[in-house]
This record gives sequence, structure tokens and C-alpha cells, in this order.
Amino acid sequence: MQRQKRVSFYNNFHHPSIVARAPEERKPIPEWPINMRPREKLLLSGVQSLSDPELLAIFLRCGTKNRNVIELSSDLLEECGGIRALLQCQLNDLSRFKGLGIAKWSQLQAIYELVKRSISEELKQVVVINSPAMVREYLQASIGHLQHEVFGVLFLDALGRLIEFKVLFRGTINQTTIYPKEVVKEAIQLNASALIISHNHPVGEVHPSQADIDLTNQLQQIMHLLDISLLDHCIVSPNGYFSFLDAGLLNSLN
Repeated sequence: MQRQKRVSFYNNFHHPSIVARAPEERKPIPEWPINMRPREKLLLSGVQSLSDPELLAIFLRCGTKNRNVIELSSDLLEECGGIRALLQCQLNDLSRFKGLGIAKWSQLQAIYELVKRSISEELKQVVVINSPAMVREYLQASIGHLQHEVFGVLFLDALGRLIEFKVLFRGTINQTTIYPKEVVKEAIQLNASALIISHNHPVGEVHPSQADIDLTNQLQQIMHLLDISLLDHCIVSPNGYFSFLDAGLLNSLN
């Protein structure tokens, strides 16, 4: 099955003599037509023209004895389950591939952190509540992949822009103890006018429990007394997302 997927991918090149079934028949990438080499293709047609394996190939730079860099990239993405999963993979997962170790893993981690910081910078320039897709992307990137539960808060200023995102509590795989007074303390210190609270579900199911609903109601009432709006409670997993606001589970205190 894996072999069929790889052949199907390379058939997209429409040049069977370049990528042959047998490694000894394969032409090295420097001998490919210019418009098919990843770097040159980027320069000629723009980065958006590259496939996921081609983008990753530019990062990896070289392949192995039996797999050129695009084949290796395709293998990695297939094995990990896509770009996001690759960026979130652990060192042991990446090290299973020959020629990949702590250096490449560290580079991937750095890239992933740059992505998160880029989204954070954007959130500081927009009205956060009006950018739900960006909030989702940021939270999934920041905490959605963790193997233990955490509780984090997006602290917003009077204009609705991000002041800071902080993970305040860390728990086990299926629960986290939350102390509302610590949330209040951080909100006051940061002079926040509004909050979006969040936590992750490592097991994948993002539907809120009754405890999640009760906590949200409690925090909303406390923040209302301090003239701080609780705008949403988001639950995330690597591939799931739940918004209390979208589901109509926030009361009308705000």
C-alpha cells in the first residue's frame, strides 16, 4: 500500500524517467528539469506552487542512500500524518528515520515556535473575538498537541487585542485543577479587560464535561464583578475544537 501511494505521488510529475521504481534507475535531483527541482521551482513559480513534500525537502536539504530528499519528505509526512503532526512529533519519532536526529528535530521545533509566535503577533494587532479562526489555530498549535491537560488564558486589552497568553495550570492526561483566584490575579496584573480561557483534551474528545461548564459559569460570574468580560472558553485537541460561545453555553453577563 505504501509503495502505491509513493508511485501515485510521483506520477504527478509526468516524467517517469526521472523518478523510477528502482533506485539505480533514478536520476539525482540536480539532473531533473529546472522547473521540477524544489528550490528552482520556488524561485520560478513562488512558494505556493510547491507541494508539502517539496517544501519539506527544501528544509531537509538531502535524502538518504536509497531515498532522495523528496521521497524522504513524502515518507515523513505520510508516517506522521501531515505537516502539523510532523511539527509536533517527539524526538524518538523522528529518530526512527535514518539520517534524522536531534539536529533536524530541533530545527522543526524552532520552525513550529516561529509559527506560534507569528500567530501571536497577529493576534496582538486584531480584535481577537472577531478572529475565531486565528484563535483556534493559535490554541491548537500552543496546547492542542500536549499529552497532559493544561489550562491557559488569552488576556485581552480594552480594544480586544491580545496582551499575553499564559498557561496557568498543568494537570494529568484527563484533568486539571483550576484555582479562580490565580486567574483573577493574573488578569489584574496584566490590566486585562477581557479573557478567553482554554484547555486541552489529550484524549481527543472536545465536548465539555459538566465540570467544564460549571467552571466557566463560576469564572464568568467572578470576572463580571471585576468588570472583566469572559468572552469564550475553548477546548482543543490536535484535530478538534469546541467553543462555548459558538455553542451558546455562555450566559448573558458580558
